[in-house]
Amino acid sequence: MRKLWSENYYVEYIILTSFRSAFSESTRFREMLFVARKVSKHEGRLRTKLVMLKEHPKTLDEARNFANDIMTRSGARENLEIRQIDYSILRHDTRNWFRFFALKNESLYEEFANQMSTIPNMRLVDSSPVVRGYEMKGGMVQSLVIYRTPAKALKSKDIWIKVKSKPNGMTFRHKASEAVAFTLPNSSFSRTIRRPSGMNRLNVYKDLDYMITDIKQSSTLRRLNDAIGANLSRRFLESLQGDINRRLGNFFVSADFDLSASGTHWIAFYSPVKVAPAKMLWSMTMKDEYAKLMCLFFNSSMNLVQLLAERVETRGAFMRMREYFLEDFIVPDISKLDERLRGELLRLFKSIEYSEVPSILVQLKTNHAVRKKIDRAWLKVFRYKGDADSYLDGLYSSLVNEIEILRDLMMEGSSSELYGEEDEESD
Repeated sequence: MRKLWSENYYVEYIILTSFRSAFSESTRFREMLFVARKVSKHEGRLRTKLVMLKEHPKTLDEARNFANDIMTRSGARENLEIRQIDYSILRHDTRNWFRFFALKNESLYEEFANQMSTIPNMRLVDSSPVVRGYEMKGGMVQSLVIYRTPAKALKSKDIWIKVKSKPNGMTFRHKASEAVAFTLPNSSFSRTIRRPSGMNRLNVYKDLDYMITDIKQSSTLRRLNDAIGANLSRRFLESLQGDINRRLGNFFVSADFDLSASGTHWIAFYSPVKVAPAKMLWSMTMKDEYAKLMCLFFNSSMNLVQLLAERVETRGAFMRMREYFLEDFIVPDISKLDERLRGELLRLFKSIEYSEVPSILVQLKTNHAVRKKIDRAWLKVFRYKGDADSYLDGLYSSLVNEIEILRDLMMEGSSSELYGEEDEESD
């Protein structure tokens, strides 16, 4: 749609509100108002006004005054802010026009772009194909997940809990009854990441769950079907195993998350063994060394700036990473980084990979030691010459402000919407 507009129209104004996510009273997803004029060709230096309303007009006269200011003025005023950019910028990049409004502190993205220009960089998709995790298939797949601990079986369709592992197999039971238990060989399971919420370590190896993907005995399959109230077949399990195999990876990025939520500790994760995540994550396969360093970069505060600037916003701080958006993420070209710096980053990863951290928001508010180690390491890669501690203090404060603004926008909704707790099976 944006490409169509850019080719056939001159977009004169783009208007958003800063005090709520939408113009419509019953809508809590982000809305943008476009004012465009159809043109046969673009001539001369065309300018687009980017307008942020700080309040809604309350009377017809106020609305007229707003409209007059938008058409005739620029700069910050009491009730709105107006900036102008060359329309050629919008025509050149039609991927995400929301980026021009995304940050309250516009200089944050300029700093990030300057930092990335100091090192070899590339698009994420050039380092690995980006594959979405597996679907729940109406909850059928969810009923086959075995959770490492009872605390992880959060939903009503989360049924199985691991009891113990043996050299040649594993015992698991129904979360509602210890009497309903099974012991199956290791070949019956595939490891998985069910959901990223609550995962507070970069290396997820100790947090992996399990998926039942193979049952040889017909009697065992009948017992399992009775326990979950389903009619699963071996063909279904074979199909599931094939689906799992297509989504294996060692580097994962959350697809849906709320930056302000207490359960959001990291954006990206690493696994030393290949696993398939559920659809709440994107899966990629890289060299083991590259996956570790990409995990460090994705979770750096500098990359949080990119994430906020390029985000696909839904409700305030709750956002989704679309495939096209994630593929175009600017990341370091790790193969071209200085070997000594790569070694330092790998040693850092090894020292913190199992460190448990609080939520991202708490990390930023408290200058958490693990976050600061990651950020100082990347500042060194960027050859930053200033006072690193002073720079990071300012960056953390700015990021907290950006996230809390989004959190406050999300407060428009009911309490059930605050943290993006959506029905995963209905997506």
